Amino acid sequence: NIKRIRAESGATVQTSDTDDPATIHVKGNPESVGAAVKMLWETIDGCCKSSSQGGGQFFVRALVPGNWVSLMKGTGADHLKEVQNNTGAHIEIPARRSEGEKRRVKVEGPDDECVAK
Repeated sequence: NIKRIRAESGATVQTSDTDDPATIHVKGNPESVGAAVKMLWETIDGCCKSSSQGGGQFFVRALVPGNWVSLMKGTGADHLKEVQNNTGAHIEIPARRSEGEKRRVKVEGPDDECVAK
């Protein structure tokens, strides 16, 4: 699936099988990264739906450009709260230390809720 995602998105997608949990790095222009991340989510969602185990914990950490954070949060953090309420996920966005700094966003929650929504 990773080879297909690289080819179709145009993004650089690297995985680390030695990390636990596994780490996936996605780099490229906004369009290619967006396409790759969407395909990765679809792959993860398919794996969770086909798994008979379920009930596990799911988390993603993403390095996000500082100017995207306000778009993610929305006015008064309304969008962030809505996503958390609708998915059961907990989303952590660290405070800004300097202008334009990239921030490591963490999304965490039960896999059957977070991934499906």
